[in-house]
Amino acid sequence: MAYYSSDSRFPLWAYLNQPIFDPTTPLILHPQQFVQHSRVKLLERCLSLTPSNNRFPHA
Repeated sequence: MAYYSSDSRFPLWAYLNQPIFDPTTPLILHPQQFVQHSRVKLLERCLSLTPSNNRFPHA
């Protein structure tokens, strides 16, 4: 999965590498809908992470 920063850049590589015949993932052809869907998926992945005390000991 391609990483993109939080600015308004389009995730072109992720858009072009969508699985076409995979029934578990939706094929989104509209670019704005793809950006919205990918941002929601990124937020879900970030919220599902558990915080690690080893990485930020002073936080």
